[in-house]
Amino acid sequence: MSKKSTRVDFACQALRQAIIEQALPPGTRLPEDELGARFGMSRTLVRAALAHLHSEGLVDAPPRRTATTARPTLEEAARKAGEARVSIRLAGEFHIKLGEMSGNRLLRRYLGEMVSRCSLILALYGRPHSADCAVNEHREIVAALRGRNAEAAIAVMDRHLGSVEQRALFDQDRDAQFDLGAVLSRYAEAVDIGSPPTVARLPKRKTRAAK
Repeated sequence: MSKKSTRVDFACQALRQAIIEQALPPGTRLPEDELGARFGMSRTLVRAALAHLHSEGLVDAPPRRTATTARPTLEEAARKAGEARVSIRLAGEFHIKLGEMSGNRLLRRYLGEMVSRCSLILALYGRPHSADCAVNEHREIVAALRGRNAEAAIAVMDRHLGSVEQRALFDQDRDAQFDLGAVLSRYAEAVDIGSPPTVARLPKRKTRAAK
């Protein structure tokens, strides 16, 4: 793999994580100069990275205009024809089914009430996110249960519930506090060291020099 390819792949991975985790909200402008400065890349390599993310449906890149993070419409993917609420309902029923399998009637009743309330909150105020995220998280839970690995199941479920909580947080002052440079720096560093980024916003860092 060439050095150029490695640099493009690095930028794609960082941007992909930032977009999927909603650190870069739908419609966020992605100026080539800003991306180049943060990832130490030429505009040519930045365009290559954006083109790759565009092919994945994560970035909108209209001709002769600044690229933006994708803003899915109601006609696309799992959200087409009003299926977003159906997706939320089915995700909730997954948790209810787990409660039924426990044989605990009190837990089943508690989950039924909780899931109904949470589903409504997510439908009305939840942050946009790919339905694939929840599906993959549910698959991890099922895999842990099939493997009879209680510790893994607890850990996966805890992480999953934390993700659901983050999706439900309606950040009204996000635009006022949003800092593209800080987000790019945080995710670039996270990819570089192979660890997940922190949730808290960090102050804008100095531009990383190209090697």
